[in-house]
Amino acid sequence: MKNEGVVFKGDLDGVIVNLSDQLEFDTVKEKLQDKLAEAGNFFDEEKINIKVELGTRELNAEQKKELINIFKDKPGLSVLEFINHDDRFSDSETETGNDTLLVKQTLRSGQSISHEGNIVIQGSVNPGAEVIAEGDIIIMGKFKGIAHAGAKGNVEATISAFRLEPTQLRIAHYISRAPDNPLSSPEHPEVAFIKDKHIVIDYLKR
Repeated sequence: MKNEGVVFKGDLDGVIVNLSDQLEFDTVKEKLQDKLAEAGNFFDEEKINIKVELGTRELNAEQKKELINIFKDKPGLSVLEFINHDDRFSDSETETGNDTLLVKQTLRSGQSISHEGNIVIQGSVNPGAEVIAEGDIIIMGKFKGIAHAGAKGNVEATISAFRLEPTQLRIAHYISRAPDNPLSSPEHPEVAFIKDKHIVIDYLKR
């Protein structure tokens, strides 16, 4: 079969993509590209979370980046984490992959989380809470605290949430504070990113 070695499986959180650990990395990468191309616009309609199962395969940072970029070509797909054969999802409040920290709780005032990679929070972030990541920050709820993405200078990092109503946003060395007169919350998820040396906020999906 043309795409043998790449299998898509649905679960309650999104889609699990199983990549064979018996094939060379470049071969798996090509098969993944073919599989997504065959899907056409199927993944373009809504945001879908992707978990990539690697089996016994170990990937370096550059290889992971290559795979993430393949998924980014499909607007509806977002990679949450990479999973090796000995990793399992559990009901614990946090789960750590090589690049992504998954937090399964709402952060309350006084709580602080930091991570060397990306941070995904399945909950909200209340005023007085702080999230610091060297990569991206994704909040699957309301964000009303302090966020610092790209903490070691990554100006390509982003901060996204179902509602962005922050006390303060930082991306790399750029800082944006909450307006004196907060605007009404939009009806669409938002993303903050660097544009023309300023932090701007736009709809995550129009």
